[in-house]
Amino acid sequence: MYESSRLFAEASKHAARDLLGLRAWHRLGFFCACSLLLALSACSSPQLLGSEEGAGDENEIVATDGAEPTVTLNDGGQCVLSSGPGVIRRLTKREYQKSLVSLFESTDFPFEEPLSGNIEEGGYSTRASGLWVRDLSAQAISIHAEAIAGWAVESVPERISLCRELTPSCVDEMLETFARRAFRMSLTDVMRERYSATLLGRSDWPDAARLLVSVAIQSPYFLYRRELGVAQGSEALLSADERAASLAYSLTANSPDAELQAAAASDTLNSEAQLLAEASRLLDTEGTVDALSAFVIEWLALEPVLTKTKTEGDIELSPELREAMLGEVRALVAAVYREGGGLSELLRRETVFVNGLLAAHYEIEGVSGDEFVEVPAGNRVGGLLGTAAYLISHSTVDSSSPTARGYFIRKRLLCLDVPPPPPSVDTDLPMLTGDLTTRQRFSQHLADPVCESCHVQIDNYGYAFESYDGLGRFRERENGIAVETVGQAVDLDGASPAFNDGRGLTTLLVGSAQVKACFHQHLLEYISGQVSWDGNCSVDEVVRSSDDASLQSTLSAIVSLPHYQSRIPQGEL
Repeated sequence: MYESSRLFAEASKHAARDLLGLRAWHRLGFFCACSLLLALSACSSPQLLGSEEGAGDENEIVATDGAEPTVTLNDGGQCVLSSGPGVIRRLTKREYQKSLVSLFESTDFPFEEPLSGNIEEGGYSTRASGLWVRDLSAQAISIHAEAIAGWAVESVPERISLCRELTPSCVDEMLETFARRAFRMSLTDVMRERYSATLLGRSDWPDAARLLVSVAIQSPYFLYRRELGVAQGSEALLSADERAASLAYSLTANSPDAELQAAAASDTLNSEAQLLAEASRLLDTEGTVDALSAFVIEWLALEPVLTKTKTEGDIELSPELREAMLGEVRALVAAVYREGGGLSELLRRETVFVNGLLAAHYEIEGVSGDEFVEVPAGNRVGGLLGTAAYLISHSTVDSSSPTARGYFIRKRLLCLDVPPPPPSVDTDLPMLTGDLTTRQRFSQHLADPVCESCHVQIDNYGYAFESYDGLGRFRERENGIAVETVGQAVDLDGASPAFNDGRGLTTLLVGSAQVKACFHQHLLEYISGQVSWDGNCSVDEVVRSSDDASLQSTLSAIVSLPHYQSRIPQGEL
């Protein structure tokens, strides 16, 4: 570990100003003045990114989320699109894993990756200001890099270099191929000179290769996405390498593939048309489907289905069944995407995707095996809100929960604030007994004037799904009493239309301009890792220019924003 840290400090300290630019040096506070060493042995107290005062944990480095949103209006009173602020943000756990797989073209890593502790600020793992490297995680990254380096030299040496001698030409090949791919950028002459000199001083090629791999994986050039640009007048134009990386991670949560790297190296990503041509190619890959599924799971907070404690009934939710519930969501997203569908189809599809385990849980006959198949929804509500993943993730330990289910509809589908309960309010409800339904128990929220004003806005949405118990199973009666699923879509497009059941509610949601705009807002924030930088101008543009029937067109509209060509300069110090 000491050797890799020493090389990292020596070979990288010259590059700090190259990476950030003189103007961003102090404001971003990314590196110690002593070196580029990322909270490792050579750095002891870096400043927090985005904080000129350096407040907070003295042993953590965080990424910047950029400036506060500003809105510029034209003469007609319409907001003007602008590029977002330049950012540096650490790779997410998913991006880190996928980048390693691409780097080595292998999934046979015998070591647990070190970024398991993502902090999801604002509900998303991609939020730039919620991603950092602390002292302990820096140590874990270093240990992991050393282990990966030893494995790579033994198992996939061809991914490091085809030339296996410790000569200047072989070292040049290692830097041109492996380091270029790892850093997602061309090495500067100074970087190449420093790395070459250090590697040529090693005892043999395996020793030099291990050192290079270890340094590369724990380098900020690998761990962080850099989207700063070079100032030209009132904007900072992203370099070809920055555009390639931004496009790849936005659409596939992965580093640029060989074709995109070649386009960046040949400087053919200068125009929007060229960028969209590459985007169109990436949109046809499985990487985009996988990345979009990951967004949907975070958007509706579905991962709790994997771990949520349930005491309802006598059914045990096995790990395999829980995984199948998320598998249903992924299969739904994949089918809608590949068929050219959009948000409407995600919410209102009249089929479900089940394997043998999930079909048995849903009491659907005729399905067996591990493969997911599409079958008629029957008495179930099709679409995302009818999946067990949603219904279980937003339930209580022992029952369903109109409040939990309604909260996420209002928050994540309507983009409406839901205030917390007053501190003096007792939020505990009486235990469910044999002569009460869940709806009857929760209706006590509405009997208290202090609670009523908020819960009438929330619980109404959750009532639509009372035909499903806390385990996501369809029911017509609860404790011998017919369940009630009527309600009102409170504050939907400025009105409160009534519905009879889950299908009626999803029909209202599908036809809502408010829901459409909210979906685009969440997707844009997830992809960019930032809150709105120009009010809702960029969101409005994505809504205007994308085809509601196509998720592909929505993603194309996002990468057509000025954000993917340029950024707001950080300003002179």
